Formats: sequence, C-alpha cells, structure tokens
Amino acid sequence: MSNEQGVRRVQDDEVCLERYDQAALSGASNLHPGLARWLTCDGLLTERLRALPDMRLRPLAESDVTLTEGQRRLLQTPDGTGRLREISLELGATRCVYGCSLIPVSLLQVYPWLGALGEKPLGATLTARLEVARSPFSYCHLAADDVLVRRASGGASRAPLWARRSTFQLPGGRILVTEVFFPALAPWPVS
Repeated sequence: MSNEQGVRRVQDDEVCLERYDQAALSGASNLHPGLARWLTCDGLLTERLRALPDMRLRPLAESDVTLTEGQRRLLQTPDGTGRLREISLELGATRCVYGCSLIPVSLLQVYPWLGALGEKPLGATLTARLEVARSPFSYCHLAADDVLVRRASGGASRAPLWARRSTFQLPGGRILVTEVFFPALAPWPVS
C-alpha cells in the first residue's frame, strides 16, 4: 500500500503489533522443540547462526514507510515515517529466518549509518557502536495466510510460521525487530 508521495504504508501485522505475547509459547503443541530453542535463545541471533555451516545474511529490501499509530506507540516516536529493512538469514540456499527492522526517521537522522547496513547484521552493529538495551521477546504463531508469512516467504503460500519481536533501545529512540522462523532451522543445534 502506498500513499501519494510513494512512501509505502506498513500494515500493523507486517511488523507484529498487539497480537504478540511473551507467554505465547507456553503449551504450544504445534511448535517443534528444535525451533522453540531458536525462538527463545538469548543474545544475537545472527551471531549464533554464524556458528552453522554456510550461513549468510542476504539483504532483501529497504523502503521508506509511513508508520501507523500502533507502530509509533510501540516505537515511542511521534515520527510519521521510517525505514523498513528486510533481510534473510540463509543456510546455503535455504531461508531459515526472515527479519525486518523498523527504524523511525528521527533515529536515522541521528545515526545515518543505520540506513546503510548492507550485509551487516543490525544487532551486532548496534552493540559494537552504542549502548543499547533489548526488550524481552514477544512471540506469535502466524497463520499461513498472514501478510507477514507471505512477505517472509516471498509471496508463496506457506504453512503457519512462528515469529518473535523485540525492540532495541538506543540513545534517542527505538528500533522494532521482527524475526520469522522457518522449519528448516529446527534440526540445527543452538550454539
């Protein structure tokens, strides 16, 4: 969805708002134990995945977006626009995690390098440069027809997927990070 300036409006469910819950994993009978370990692992996901063979971070897209009221509330910003960065974490040619980060425009003005990460992982770059705090994770089991599942799978219809989200608190603002986990990651041990 775009507005007249060509800035895409990101729907609330694309960046995981109210339907995420910190307790969503308890009693989840449809969650593979191996995938549960990845969903709940502490630390930076990309750093853990680098221990696996042939892992790479592939940038998918970056776009300017109009923030919804819910996104502004979650990011605690009055900004009307931001930058959406989408990446894929892959083992060989297999996508294991789709990630998207939503950065308010005011934070990009303070830290312009956030808009030019390329193949660099967001979390590792943030922690190397700044004092940051990460919120606890919230989780959601996304239906197969969910817009975020479609984005994560490149438009192909897929099975339901699990996702988690958190925010990074930086001096001057927050970044919302959502990670969607694919079943291909389940057999790999968390390092």
